Amino acid sequence: MAKTIDETSSSTSLLDFAGLLALATALDYATGWIYAYHYFANFQLGILSLDIPAEYYLMYGFLVFRDWWFLALPLLAVALLVPYLSRQAWWKRYLTNVLSGINRGIPLFALLLCLLGLVFVLGESTANRDYRQQRTDDFPNYPRARVWLKSGNSEDAVYKALSMQLPLGCYRLLLQSADKLYLFLPPAHQPPARLAVVEVALGEVAALRILPQYGSCEG
Repeated sequence: MAKTIDETSSSTSLLDFAGLLALATALDYATGWIYAYHYFANFQLGILSLDIPAEYYLMYGFLVFRDWWFLALPLLAVALLVPYLSRQAWWKRYLTNVLSGINRGIPLFALLLCLLGLVFVLGESTANRDYRQQRTDDFPNYPRARVWLKSGNSEDAVYKALSMQLPLGCYRLLLQSADKLYLFLPPAHQPPARLAVVEVALGEVAALRILPQYGSCEG
């Protein structure tokens, strides 16, 4: 009988840990998604069109929580206490007394709402702060690129202008997806709050050279 109790306790602990891990992963993903949404909104881009791999959202979320690590301490304490308290009879009696007149789903729903509100605020504020810092420092994370377009559509005025500007190497590479390049040109003076991005289909690119330069062209 003792062995059965130990096995049951061990299984319960594993389930508690798995549940907490799943919740932490979901919150990390949601935080990363919110961060990416607000960050790329500053470039007037919607993330649904960017084909960002799912694992990138987890990394974005990790970067957000890294900056706000001190807020994770209470959550970590709760995560460590829950498996222990769930096996304590006195705690179960206490919860039973407290929740006896309350729908038990309400506290859980309220907790989830609080967590979602928290990650939304953290993701949005971190994204906007990072963008402002990039803008102030002349976007040091984005290299300059020289892009040569194919000769087709040469009669189009916009295409013709781009085909002359892109090889100069003043545009910065924001992102490369499976089928597009996202490029932007920081203004010579203080950039506006939001920048316009040029989307170039890879099928229209004859050659691409990413330069080891992370500052704007002079003049």
